[in-house]
Amino acid sequence: MEFWELKNKITDIGKETHFFDPDTLKFFGERLSDMRLLKDKMEITDICGEKHTCYVVSVTRRKNAFGSCKPYKYYHYFDVDTFQHVIRWSAW
Repeated sequence: MEFWELKNKITDIGKETHFFDPDTLKFFGERLSDMRLLKDKMEITDICGEKHTCYVVSVTRRKNAFGSCKPYKYYHYFDVDTFQHVIRWSAW
């Protein structure tokens, strides 16, 4: 699957209607042109402790919630069955 095909499924099937909006992307310092679908799927645990097999979208963020910063890689996860955005749980 290519990124643009996944993007359409995320919007149409997953009902993630604002995820790719220009204002949302701008807020997070992201661009569609910087987004790449990684080849391998990944099993992750969400913030509720449920496991999901996900597509992984890599993006370069050009700012963070506090303003400008050096560009850095960020990863978004989308369930392979529902195409919904999954928030990954991490123990910092």
